[in-house]
Amino acid sequence: MSENKSVEFKLPQEEPSKPKMNQAPSSRSRSSFFKKLSQSFRRSNGEKGADAATLRGYHGADFESYADVSRGAIGYSCGCFGHNDTSKERFLMIKGAFCFVFKNEISLSAKYAIRLAHMKAKQDASNKDTVVLETSLGDTEYTFVFPNATCAKQFIQVTNKQASLGEIEEVRVQLGHEHLLNQSKSVMFAGKVARAKVNAQPPKKNRISPEEIAQMNFTPVF
Repeated sequence: MSENKSVEFKLPQEEPSKPKMNQAPSSRSRSSFFKKLSQSFRRSNGEKGADAATLRGYHGADFESYADVSRGAIGYSCGCFGHNDTSKERFLMIKGAFCFVFKNEISLSAKYAIRLAHMKAKQDASNKDTVVLETSLGDTEYTFVFPNATCAKQFIQVTNKQASLGEIEEVRVQLGHEHLLNQSKSVMFAGKVARAKVNAQPPKKNRISPEEIAQMNFTPVF
């Protein structure tokens, strides 16, 4: 008689579970997320819901840095003769075609936003750490003093690039071609916030002419 041989069956070994990669949220979830943020921003009259971390979004900002910010050109303020005593350290963030100006990096919302379209950033001739932001007519709107020349150069490159893109976007909107705008959800949200914050920019001081300075320094002799 043949012997009965037992047959052993081996269970297939389970592969070790692989850690799941961080996946980007779906388009629907991002839309819902930014919709809630927009509602929070409107309810707080622009004081909440648009902090730096939120505006960065999933892809981050185009530029970030602290800098001393002056409205207009250095030397605009009366009585300082060559030094603007109104400059303040601010946290800057460029997202899309706007530059957001925060009191600091942990502020709940930007103090104001600067529209970069039709603007040009260039290095100050006497200081490589300083950047002036001019209109297309050459008027200085802002002066920024950065921690170093490398940071200033990066700001110039990013600002001028985003200014050009902003001008293209404006033309497309004017022609009714909004569907051609290739913007992420975070850039679209940043644009909505910026348009609400553009009007919050500090007033620009009138420049003191050399003649006015001479008159203020003139002491009549009796």
